[in-house]
Amino acid sequence: MRYLSAEAFRTALEERLQRVAADGDSPSLGRLRKLVVFERLLARLLIAAPDRWIVKGGVALDLRLGDRARTTNDLDLARRDSVEAATADLIAAQAVNLDDYFEFTIDRTELLGDADEGAAVRYRVKAELAGRRFEHVVVDIGFGDPFPADPDLLTGPDFLAVRLRRAIRETFEHRSSHALPTKLPPPPDGWTIPYRKIAREIEIDPDIAAGYRSAAEFIDPVIDGGVSDSARWDPRRSIWSVEETSPNMG
Repeated sequence: MRYLSAEAFRTALEERLQRVAADGDSPSLGRLRKLVVFERLLARLLIAAPDRWIVKGGVALDLRLGDRARTTNDLDLARRDSVEAATADLIAAQAVNLDDYFEFTIDRTELLGDADEGAAVRYRVKAELAGRRFEHVVVDIGFGDPFPADPDLLTGPDFLAVRLRRAIRETFEHRSSHALPTKLPPPPDGWTIPYRKIAREIEIDPDIAAGYRSAAEFIDPVIDGGVSDSARWDPRRSIWSVEETSPNMG
């Protein structure tokens, strides 16, 4: 779904995070907000300076273990080059536009530890959404640490076709009301006016035909078998992608 304004997106995002946090088995609202910022920042870093960042610490554990990972308030990164190069890449990342309405301001603060013994540098990051502060986070970047093995490539949370296909199939099997269609059925005529009202409230296109086309582009390839189980949804291009090894976080 493409929101028509940053404010509409912020409202929808915050409501979504509050609903997830209300689940007793989910992370706290504060942690969810920070994870969103980490993910959006990493997406920019991978575009501004691909292959130069190594994620470590709590966020690395979160990517591996999900909710089983410890809570973290900062993003720990490692580099094989210099403080100057890292700072330049962070500045470049601020200018990356991913059409997600987030804006980042990154400031270098202090040196952590001895520069001769694998020092780290701390950066403070302000994430803004709809012209207002969304969250402050800390980024610590280490230099000079040994890397005994090549880092793993991990992909952040996304829509994987096999998961969506399984969820749809299990829902239809549980309800046993009718067979699973191979195409998303068009909305009934009675939905047009209610849809227009809701769409205007959340500032998306009120044309139900446009909404149906967007939904069909997402659902149809999954239920008709047009994409493989390994396909991933690319929200920026609104397509299912089979580039399984892409490091794209967003």
